[in-house]
Amino acid sequence: MMTMRFDDTASTGERIAYYRRRRGYSQVVLSGLLGRSEEWLSQIERGARDVDRLSTILQIAEALRIEPTKLLPGPFQSHPRQTNSGTLGTAPDFVPDIETAMLRYDGMASFLGVSDQEAVDTADLENRVSLAFVCSQTEQWSRMAPLGSGHDR
Repeated sequence: MMTMRFDDTASTGERIAYYRRRRGYSQVVLSGLLGRSEEWLSQIERGARDVDRLSTILQIAEALRIEPTKLLPGPFQSHPRQTNSGTLGTAPDFVPDIETAMLRYDGMASFLGVSDQEAVDTADLENRVSLAFVCSQTEQWSRMAPLGSGHDR
């Protein structure tokens, strides 16, 4: 079986089109398997629209019966995002503090400002954990970092 090699200039859409054709699927068939419109898939393949979610890449790869990495062009690169407040969504200055807190044996407790000696307000703790999770999933590190020091309140 011949393996196709792409250079770093092949887009995700071009890779999807290649593997779709190789599998013998039309755009109608693949878009149906994905529960998407043919127009959506056409836009992806033409580069008019980006695939911006890993879950979508995984779903497409599963439908094409290939490894998800075959759809990704080159090494992963993170790009800072603008948030509603105008600040960057990634904050490298905060990452070492977050990493240190999370790698300690009592990491999350200390990160969330909880000690063994004080009573824990479970509703407040639940809110802070939920917010920390959302921030970690949306790369809002500068919003997440103050949660550990209690400056978010």
